[in-house]
Amino acid sequence: MDTVINYIKENIWLLLAAAAGIAFFVYMIIQKFKPLIAIMNENREMERKYSILSEDQLNDFDDDELIKAVMFNIWSRMEDNMSDEYEVIKDVNEYQRAVYIAKKLDKDINDGGFEQIYLTQSRRLSQFAYDAFKAIGAEKYADMIENANKIYADHREIFDAGKRLAQDEQFLFYEIEKQLPSAMADENIRNLCIQYIRNNLSQFTGGNPKHLIENKKRK
Repeated sequence: MDTVINYIKENIWLLLAAAAGIAFFVYMIIQKFKPLIAIMNENREMERKYSILSEDQLNDFDDDELIKAVMFNIWSRMEDNMSDEYEVIKDVNEYQRAVYIAKKLDKDINDGGFEQIYLTQSRRLSQFAYDAFKAIGAEKYADMIENANKIYADHREIFDAGKRLAQDEQFLFYEIEKQLPSAMADENIRNLCIQYIRNNLSQFTGGNPKHLIENKKRK
């Protein structure tokens, strides 16, 4: 015991410096992840808020809240890491599926072109994409995704391995994306989704509170 006490006395400044270094490291880690934690907490709150929807609620929402409510209503049924995204989307009704997929794939296309869809888990949703875009009235997007899906089918092993097309085959998606400016000008996916929801309000009501409660308990 005396040996330990003597060691501490002799190295007190070194130990204090080490403790301060650890405290600073922990502080920096917390600061780094604080925005992410805040976003996660906000998303969980939105999931709780919109986990069950009624026609009266949807009617009262402005466009921004309407689309947000529908998306969070669907997300509330998924695990936090979205590992069950495909299973949930496969099981929701065709109206909810159409809006979710149209919004999700539109984001993928804006982030990295059509190839982005097949480099992520969104490729599992691509089988529903043609019907989704057709349902909301995005005819040009439906035609483009149909052609993009054919490229995926011909190169499934490459994409399923998380790889991009070879350089000499990149033009395949470029040919489709030449049509994007015209499609974006004529078919605003967000606006089409909002109108589709308003035209079919009863199809976006309800929720899955039992799944939501069980999911939150695991957190």
